[in-house]
Amino acid sequence: MSQTKQRHSNGNFAEGNTMSVGSGAPEGNQSNLSHGLYTDIDQYYENADATEQIEIERVADSILERAEQSIEEDRAIRLGTQLQIANRASAWIMENGVTRYYDGRMKLQKPVKKLRRLDKRVMKELVELGVY
Repeated sequence: MSQTKQRHSNGNFAEGNTMSVGSGAPEGNQSNLSHGLYTDIDQYYENADATEQIEIERVADSILERAEQSIEEDRAIRLGTQLQIANRASAWIMENGVTRYYDGRMKLQKPVKKLRRLDKRVMKELVELGVY
């Protein structure tokens, strides 16, 4: 049965329907941190441990040095954070596999698609800055 047929006349989904708006992981669930793809970029950096922040700052310094145009340090930190998230997500995908069975069919895991979009966005920005 499709979602639209499971809606009540008031527009709400039937009770217990996990596809309804507002459903998903319980409040406080941190499973997105395993690969970081669904984490806010600024929060990711702020919540990173000291070692990871140093790595992000090292990458940001490299971006600042290599950029053909002047950019703000905050932008370089954001790019460094995005690259760190991509690195973490790649490791997660290597560990967990690229595909998974959904509804009896093998499909790409959702983090793979999200990582592809992140990679394209970051690479486009690095090219525009003359870094890559």
